[in-house]
Amino acid sequence: NHSCSTSEIPPAYITLLKAYGGKDNITELPDSAFANVTTASDKGMYAKADDYTASTGMKSYYFRGAVDNNWVKFGKEGTKDIYWRIIRINGDNSIRMIYSGTVNPISEYSVINSNGVLMQTATTGIGTTKFNSSSNRAEYVGYMYTTNSQHGYQTSSLIKNSVDNWFKNTTLNGDTNVVDNVFCNDRNLPKGTWNSIPTNKIEYGPRKRFLDSLVPSLNCENSQDRFTKSTTIGNGKLIYPVGLITADEVSLAGSYWLSNNQTFYLYTGYSYYTMSPNLVKKYSSGSIISYVFIMTEEGNMPNYSVTSTAYIRPVINLNGNVKLSGTGTYDNVYEVVK
Repeated sequence: NHSCSTSEIPPAYITLLKAYGGKDNITELPDSAFANVTTASDKGMYAKADDYTASTGMKSYYFRGAVDNNWVKFGKEGTKDIYWRIIRINGDNSIRMIYSGTVNPISEYSVINSNGVLMQTATTGIGTTKFNSSSNRAEYVGYMYTTNSQHGYQTSSLIKNSVDNWFKNTTLNGDTNVVDNVFCNDRNLPKGTWNSIPTNKIEYGPRKRFLDSLVPSLNCENSQDRFTKSTTIGNGKLIYPVGLITADEVSLAGSYWLSNNQTFYLYTGYSYYTMSPNLVKKYSSGSIISYVFIMTEEGNMPNYSVTSTAYIRPVINLNGNVKLSGTGTYDNVYEVVK
């Protein structure tokens, strides 16, 4: 309701939680729910601990499935408004959002941005890129990387450069409502020894979670993999407070690794990158390929080399204390009240 006075509209995170009955009525899904793609019966908003829960006592509240009330209009590319889909409320009450284009949504894709009339002229990405230009070393799964280091950040990846170059030329750059938060490039190995040139293969944390427990995580174990501007909450290596979605967040939203799902809000009909490392494998031919997770045009997350070309969907975090108007649906998107 755009006619509301600002005093009547609660802070953004309360607005979002209120749509689902408030935080006391938002439950956690059982671990077994993540062994399959989302269904109509488990769409909505759910709770899960994240990096901030231990210090703030607040869980993260994430959207899952075929939701149609997580649209936001915020910021501009040139003269064009930018549209977003809310991924989750973080444990520090900031709101994580993924880029969804510069054309106002229409009813045909109020839930999913699949190929349609509108998608012929606009996409939900800012362009395409490779994650890195080479794939023959384990370091190249890094959003930033250092040669011969598992958790380094001396050199920016190709995709980070693309994200940064886009961000700095939008009105988001310098907007105090875009806040710093952790972007996790989880390069931990649950077991085994890391090597730049592996003798067989190495499997990173996100892959092992999908293979073993099937349960996604919103905790980033290694501080060097927590990409942030601030050194107090992460590695302090970002120039701008912008990153990418993780494979764990895609899984929470309704995907499941090798199973297609084309009916949840993160499906676009295009392949786009996450920032989650998958594995590095040495083949019998001697070639080495590094893989990260990509959300594909089929709606799954198989193995893709870091030299694959896919779309870029930047992710930002909005100050949870702003006030929002609207209801979050395609025809009444949330907007920050000035």
